[in-house]
Amino acid sequence: MFTVVIPLFQKGPYVRRALESVCAQTVPAAEIIVVNDGSTDGGDEVVRAFVPPAGGPCVRVIDQPNRGVSSARNAGIAAASQPYVAFLDADDRWMPEFLARVRDLIARCPGAMLYGSGFITSRDGRELRRYGVVPAEIEGGDPRGGRVDFFRGLVREPVVSASSMVVPKAAIERVGGFPEGVTHGEDFLVWAKLALAGPVVLAPEPLADYDVGVPGQAVAYWQRGYRTEFTILAHHRFLADELRKRAGSPADPLTDSFTPYAVGQLETAALQRLYWGKLQALAAFVQELGLESLPLGRRGRLACWIARHRIVWPPLATMVAVVRLCRESLKCCRRAAVA
Repeated sequence: MFTVVIPLFQKGPYVRRALESVCAQTVPAAEIIVVNDGSTDGGDEVVRAFVPPAGGPCVRVIDQPNRGVSSARNAGIAAASQPYVAFLDADDRWMPEFLARVRDLIARCPGAMLYGSGFITSRDGRELRRYGVVPAEIEGGDPRGGRVDFFRGLVREPVVSASSMVVPKAAIERVGGFPEGVTHGEDFLVWAKLALAGPVVLAPEPLADYDVGVPGQAVAYWQRGYRTEFTILAHHRFLADELRKRAGSPADPLTDSFTPYAVGQLETAALQRLYWGKLQALAAFVQELGLESLPLGRRGRLACWIARHRIVWPPLATMVAVVRLCRESLKCCRRAAVA
C-alpha cells in the first residue's frame, strides 16, 4: 500500500535511523526508495549496506546528480510502485504507529488528497514541542482523526511537517509534484495545492519526529537567513496569485479558510520587513506581488501606504529601530531576572 520516499543529501550520520524507523512500523511499507541526490558523505553506502528485517520493505537506491530535494522527491514518486507515497526526510524518523494510523485514516476517509499526522520537534533526542490539529478541529471531533480545515489550522501554527505526510500517488502527480528550483517552502506549495483540490485528513497525535538539531535544517533559514535577506519567496507568490484568482468568486469552504490564512501570511511578511527596517524590501514586496489589488485588512493596507509614501521612511526607520532596541532591552531584563 505504501512506498516510502527518502531524499538523501549529506545526511549520512542520520539516514540509518530513518530507515530503522520505517522498518519498525506496525504496518509495514511495501518499499523504501532512497533518492541519493549527489551525496558525498557516504550516506548512500549506508543505505546500500542496510539490511531490512525479514518480511520488511525492500530498499531501493536511485542515484542522481545534486538537483535539490524537490527533484529527489519527484524521482521517488515517479519510481513508486504503490498507490500511496509517504515522505520521510533522511534526518527524521517515524513513531512505530505512523503508517498504521494513516492506513486507518484512508480506510475511514477514502478519497482525500492528503493524509498525515502531527509531529514533534526534537534536539539531541529530547522532545522540544508538539504540533498538530486538536480533536476540536477534526470533523465530528473524532480523536482518531478525520477531515480537517487545513488552512484554518495553519492560522494557529504548523500542523504538519514534510515527514508526516502521505499522498495518493495519482493526486500528487495531478498537481505536478514538488516545484523544482524552489529552495524554501517547497513542501508547503504542494500541501496547499492538494488542500485546495480536495479533502485533507489528519490524525491529531504527533507520529513523526522532526530533528531540528541537525545542521542545515530549514528552520535555521526561517529563524536567521530570511530575516536578513527578506527575499520574495515562491509561497508568497503562490498565496498572492491564489487570492487574486478567488477575488469575486462564489464562497466555498476551501476559499473561506484559505483567504484569511493567505491574507494573514502576506500581511505578516510585509510587516516583518517594516519591523526590521527593510523598507526597500517592503516596497518590492508590495509592488511585485501586487498587494494593493488584493483584499487585505488594515495591516496590509497600512503596509501598502508606507511602501508608496517614501517621505515617511526616514522617521519610520528611526521609530522602528527604537522599538526593536526597547524590546531587546526588555528581553535582557527578563533573562537577568530569571537568572
